[in-house]
Parts: sequence; C-alpha cells; structure tokens
Amino acid sequence: MGIRDEELLRLRRYVEGMGIKVFYHTKPVKNSVGATWDMENNLITLFIAKRDSKIDTILNFIHEIGHQISFVRDDNRTHPKGLLEAQSKENMNKPLTKRERRLILESELKGLKWWSVIYDDTHMKFPKYKLYLAREFDTWWYMYFYQVGRYPTTREKRAKYKELRGIYNKDMD
Repeated sequence: MGIRDEELLRLRRYVEGMGIKVFYHTKPVKNSVGATWDMENNLITLFIAKRDSKIDTILNFIHEIGHQISFVRDDNRTHPKGLLEAQSKENMNKPLTKRERRLILESELKGLKWWSVIYDDTHMKFPKYKLYLAREFDTWWYMYFYQVGRYPTTREKRAKYKELRGIYNKDMD
C-alpha cells in the first residue's frame, strides 16, 4: 500500500468515526464532480477516473469532509433558510438568484476553512502547498459563480489554475 493509499484510508477512518459512510464510484462523464456529500444519508461519494491523481481524490475527499465538519460545528446541524432549495436548483441547472448564489458561496467558504484542520488531524504527507492551491482555486471558483452567475469555462479555469500554481509553488511548504 502506497503513501497516498494510506492517506485515503486515514481519511476514510476519520469520517467513519463521525458516522459517515464512504462509497467509491467511477466518474460517469469527463467533467463531472469529484465527490458529493449527502447530509441526509450521512454519505460521501467519491467519483474516480483513471486520469485523476490520488492527490486529486484526497483533495476532493477533504472538500466534502469540510462540509460535514462545518455542518456540525458551524451550523449546529442545520442549514440556512433557502440553501437546500438553492442547491437543488443548481443541481438541476436552473438559474439562481444572486441571493441563492450567495447562500451556496457562504456554505462552500465555511467548509473550506476546515481543510487545514483535516490535513493536520489525519497526518497527511502530501505537500501542503497543494492543499492551499486547491483551497484558493475553490474559493475563486465559487466567488466567480456568485458574481457572474455561471461557473468558469475551461479556458478560464486553466488560466486561473496556472496563475495560482505560480503563486503556490513548492517553496511555500
């Protein structure tokens, strides 16, 4: 078992200790999500494709665990009024009002603040700058969605990721 497999196992045990089940599935389409968190069923599903690195899978896992911890510690196991409806509309690709997009943004930002805690609690070994880069990219991604009303295009994502990679290099670790 390699280092990344051990890290995935530690993350799995970490969430199972919270009473969350974890399932792995292959990605149905090329640009689908990397993971989902289902609070009603206490479930995290990781979608894995052959082209995904194990660190990508770990970062997707940490993202969803952040939602769970935020849900318990920040929100006392309740969601702000209108959040579930906004997420449902988003999942059905229906247009959202700026207020609904704001609810989604705030929910995502609450989860992002727990990433470093999860990294430290589970004794991750991959370079921490990769965590910072992914967190900054997610922040930009949801801010863009909030401000523009749509998610960034592939070209915009690549440009932003390249910019962030220049900032979060190996010297930051």
